[in-house]
Amino acid sequence: CHLGLHALNEGRSTLVLGENVGPVPVTLRVKDGELESAELSVAQLPQFEPAPDAEALAAITGLAAADFAGGAYAPRFASCGAKFLMAVLNSTEALGRVQIQGGGYAELLRSAPSQDLWLAASVGEGRWQARMFAPLMGIPEDPATGSAAAAFGGFLAEAEPLAAGTQRWQIDQGIEMGRPSQLFVELDRAEHQTRAVRVRGAAVMISDGQMRVAGA
Repeated sequence: CHLGLHALNEGRSTLVLGENVGPVPVTLRVKDGELESAELSVAQLPQFEPAPDAEALAAITGLAAADFAGGAYAPRFASCGAKFLMAVLNSTEALGRVQIQGGGYAELLRSAPSQDLWLAASVGEGRWQARMFAPLMGIPEDPATGSAAAAFGGFLAEAEPLAAGTQRWQIDQGIEMGRPSQLFVELDRAEHQTRAVRVRGAAVMISDGQMRVAGA
């Protein structure tokens, strides 16, 4: 929209992004000519794989194994097209203590299904605080990760089974790095299966520029 490639039509309109995982519908909400939010629907429903245990993750995050939740919230790889290693911590205090151990991180995850780590802690009914690290991709920490939020919705739906209906969560991210964000996840369940996942959020322009290409 900022580039003028899609009109800001009042109310709701939809565009489709062509991603490597498939077409991703995006619903835009416009009020008084301003884009209020965008909501994407995932191209792939949640998928899961086993992941390293709490002891292994504690060694690469500077935490103790006791800081990690177990049982239904035990670590696993989760994906709605983009895969993340996901783990739940027992407190936001532990989340704030995370210190990625570069050498151990690379050794543990270099050949894993994903090298991106998502950690989250509950801050109340339907609300979570999260951090996402991808140092092997040159991203020490990401302030907002929509693809991870979608996969985390799938993770939570498996941990907190919902027979039928729509479950909603708010995810606060980027707090520890001074760039707070909010993402809203919705997940539809029917017959004990996930049928759809949506992620909604808003953005603000913080920089703009032009790139000069030599010889162009």
